[in-house]
Amino acid sequence: MEKINNALELIPEERIRKILIVAELEGKSPARIIHDTTVTSLSLKSELNLKDYHSVWLGNGEKISAYSGRLKIAGKKAWKDGTHGMPDNIEYIYKYFDEEEVNKNILENACRLIEATLDNTFENGSTKTSSKYRRALSQPNFIYMMLRLSIRLLAEDLRSKGHELNNRTLQHMTDMIKKDKKKIKESYMNASTEGDLETAHQLYYETLNKYFDDFMERKFEGTGKEAFDVGSERKLLEYVGEETVYTFLGYLCGEIKKKYPHQLSLQGFYNIER
Repeated sequence: MEKINNALELIPEERIRKILIVAELEGKSPARIIHDTTVTSLSLKSELNLKDYHSVWLGNGEKISAYSGRLKIAGKKAWKDGTHGMPDNIEYIYKYFDEEEVNKNILENACRLIEATLDNTFENGSTKTSSKYRRALSQPNFIYMMLRLSIRLLAEDLRSKGHELNNRTLQHMTDMIKKDKKKIKESYMNASTEGDLETAHQLYYETLNKYFDDFMERKFEGTGKEAFDVGSERKLLEYVGEETVYTFLGYLCGEIKKKYPHQLSLQGFYNIER
C-alpha cells in the first residue's frame, strides 16, 4: 500500500495517534487501520446516483460542505454519467493486480484507477479535454470526489463478478444502492397513469433523500456475521474518528496530485496568461 504509507509518513504523529494506538491493539499496521476505516467512512457517504458525487469538497485536510460550480464545468461534462471515464480504465487495474488484491486493498487500487484515468486523459485526450482536466485538477475537491467514485465503481465491478467485499459496510451500501435503483426503475416502467408516475417520482425523491441521512446514525438491518462485521467496522471508525480520516484523505489526495506537477504548472501558466 505505497500511496497509503506515503500519505501516513507525511502526517505529524500527534494527528494520527489514534491510528497508532488501534494498530498496536489490533496487531495490524497503521496503514491497514487507516485503509479500512477510510473505506468504511467513504462507504457510509455513498450517493444513489453517480452524478451526485459533487457536493462535498476537501481542503487542507478538512471536510468542507460546498458546491463547486467550476468543478461541474471543468470536470463533469466530458462523461455525462459523472464517472469521468473511469469504468473504461478498470480493466487496466486487473492487468497488474488480481481481483483478490483489488478487493483487499480497494483504497490503494482506487488511487491507481484515478491515476490510470488521468494518465489516459492527458496522454490521449483532446487539447480541450486536457485543459478541462487541468482546471479540475487544480480544484481541492476534484481528487476527493474521484476517490469516492473510484471506490464505488471498483466495488460494483467486484460484486458483479461474484466477490464478497472485504469491507462489509461497502458491500452493504453497494447492494443497497443496486436494490434501490432497481425498485425505482421498476416503479417507472410499471407506471401506466399519471398517478402511478407521481408515485414513482415520490419513491425516487424519498430514496434520494435517504442517502443524505447520516448512515452512522442509522440502525443496520442485517443478521448474523454481516451485521457483526458492519458493527465492528463502524466502531473502529468511531474510535479512529472522522477528523483523523479526513486529515489522512487530505494528504492522500495530495499524493495523487503530486504525480501531475507538469499539468498543474501548465494550469498556473494559463491562469497567468488569462
